[in-house]
Amino acid sequence: MTVAAPTRPPPGRLIRSLRLRFLLGVLAVGVLALGGTAIIAAHAARNDMEGLARDRGRVIANSVSANLSSMMTHGTGQAIQFFLSSVRDSALVNDVHIFNPNGVITAAASPNVQGRRANDRYLALTRQGPSMSTTEHTSAGDRLVFIQEIANGPNCRSCHGRADVPIGHLAVTLPFDQYESHMRNTVLRAGVLQTLALVLLVLGSALVISVLVVRPVSRLAQAVRRTADGDLDTRVPVERDDELGRLAQDFNLMAERLRVARREIERSHQESMERAERMASLGELAASLAHEVRNPLSGLSGAVQVLGEHFAGDLKRREVVEEMGSQIQRLGKAVDDLLSFARPARPSLKLVDLNVCMGDVISLMREHAARCKVAVDFKPTEADAQVHADVEQVRQVWVNLMLNAFQAMPAGGTLEVRVEAAATAVEVAFVDSGTGIPEEIRDRIFRPFFTTKHTGTGLGLAICDRIIRDHGGAIDVVSAPGEGSCFTVTLPHSTAPPEVGPVDGDPAAPGCDTSVGSA
Repeated sequence: MTVAAPTRPPPGRLIRSLRLRFLLGVLAVGVLALGGTAIIAAHAARNDMEGLARDRGRVIANSVSANLSSMMTHGTGQAIQFFLSSVRDSALVNDVHIFNPNGVITAAASPNVQGRRANDRYLALTRQGPSMSTTEHTSAGDRLVFIQEIANGPNCRSCHGRADVPIGHLAVTLPFDQYESHMRNTVLRAGVLQTLALVLLVLGSALVISVLVVRPVSRLAQAVRRTADGDLDTRVPVERDDELGRLAQDFNLMAERLRVARREIERSHQESMERAERMASLGELAASLAHEVRNPLSGLSGAVQVLGEHFAGDLKRREVVEEMGSQIQRLGKAVDDLLSFARPARPSLKLVDLNVCMGDVISLMREHAARCKVAVDFKPTEADAQVHADVEQVRQVWVNLMLNAFQAMPAGGTLEVRVEAAATAVEVAFVDSGTGIPEEIRDRIFRPFFTTKHTGTGLGLAICDRIIRDHGGAIDVVSAPGEGSCFTVTLPHSTAPPEVGPVDGDPAAPGCDTSVGSA
């Protein structure tokens, strides 16, 4: 049998290779991991930068507040304004100003804001505690604002009265954009390092997968293709003790078993061909001999009939002549069986109702069944049991199967004949209460010339099987020693005529059970 070579994928589909799929998977996982860690790192960096900015602003506010206490006691308003301006310029802050408890700005790094009212949000923060911070979102960018209470110290009470009332509050505003720039640079450097790590991971994975997976899998695939092309001597070197190594071992074991099986099949096929040739030659020889024997047998049969009439009054001689006639008749039956099996006639199909056909055969066999002490129970079907068949050939099958059943019940018994119709086929079952078929010969019952009886040719059921197969049907047997046998014939329903099989096939084709075949 010729096995088609496996179809190799076109070049455009090489993108679906295992190596590329693995690398794409690693790349996808790496990108997801990189993106996730980048988001987490950016969020953490922003929190760190914001915390750093708040700490710096708090330090500046505390430093300015400490210096202001001394300057407000010994200095002048101009000195305080100059100090706030220098803080703004040197500390890289946006603005520094002081506002009193009424919310009026009393001193600022920018003189033009003095006397104005402070931001309401700043005033609200002063009510929450002595030191608070907030974030402002402006068109120029985000800013951090620190509000620091200026306590009313001992040196200030002479001018500002009550000790529990603060002199005012210091507001320090820092730009957040420089911290964001630093944060972006940090995240960018981390992203570059992560991308480089991802590239190295992909390249390393490509090398690892190529050495550990793709290369041995490719060798295994090549070995599979060579095996599929018929080279069963192909083996894969086993170099590892992992899953791929065990897979290579299993492949080698499979290839060895296939090689042994193919050698056995070739040997069996050669024997079958030789047996078929011998059987074909034997069939031709049997047909030729049958033709040569038929005419002399006809002459002998006529002569025996004449002798029987001549010795009508001599009882002993007449018994001898009748026995000669019986043996000549048996030889004639054997000759007819040989001719029927070696050169079967092509069936002439027409619509046949199996209920009617089977009823006719049972009527003809009633007398023979009575002599054999067999009760025939016929159960026709009420459904449509029409098939396309050759009436004479089908009747020959029914007669042979009934004779087999009679011979399987030497002490008498019951034969149940059932006709059952299905959607696509009609089944005829012959169920006897005979001795059954031994299991050791059940596999050989479909061979021609096989019989366990001393009479007959062993071709009766072989001819039955040939006829049924020529009608597109099948014959099967279920049997057990001591439990009887059930022969089931299945023929296609009349919805479409069956394809008539060849009639000049191999004489050694499987036949029916000749161990219980007709004589």
